[in-house]
Amino acid sequence: VVVETASIISPVTASISPIVTGSEVEGEALVVLAASPVTAAPARPRAVPGAGGLPQPSVILGETATLASLATPAPDQLLDYTDIAARQALKTSDAAEYERLILTGAYDPPPEQLAVAVQTELARMNCYTTTIDGAWGNGSRRALQRYFDTLQVAAPSQDPTVEIFRQLLQKDDVACPDVVAPAAAAPAPRQSAAPAQAAPRQAAPAPQPAAPAPTEGRRIRQNNGTGAFR
Repeated sequence: VVVETASIISPVTASISPIVTGSEVEGEALVVLAASPVTAAPARPRAVPGAGGLPQPSVILGETATLASLATPAPDQLLDYTDIAARQALKTSDAAEYERLILTGAYDPPPEQLAVAVQTELARMNCYTTTIDGAWGNGSRRALQRYFDTLQVAAPSQDPTVEIFRQLLQKDDVACPDVVAPAAAAPAPRQSAAPAQAAPRQAAPAPQPAAPAPTEGRRIRQNNGTGAFR
């Protein structure tokens, strides 16, 4: 709804004084009423087109969501979010304007590039140390958590969102500490194998007396105790 403003026209006042002329009509003086010049009313202001095609001056009534959509920049008004030098220069020279552009989405990346944009910002702040490929996995989630841990605030989400990307731009001076790899456990000392105990040596068997020569074919005959043998 557009309400045009209008100025209030004040009533015109004029002083009237009689002027008597020298001529007479039927014995009476001719009286001519002369009025002072009438002041014209000031021109009524007209609404003229302004930024975004809206008339100025105007009063806009509507829902908050509708008004917010009017502040959203058109695609041709989006800024290059990858130009970090230009962003930093604007933030230094006009922090309020930089904040306004972030909140109105002027730096928002295309939806298909959101994960890459978040990874890029996290890598620039030493929170993400692996390949920037747009694949959002556990490494990216840990990097996002390191960012919010450094800020000492709770992470609103573990996934890339437009709100998180805007927060990265608002707080882009974070420096995450270096990731320290856990120390590898020292290998357990190798235990030398105990030498196998040699089996006790068994004593060699005692030599057996030689068997007597066989007496086959020989006959011993005792001859009546005479001691003769043959």
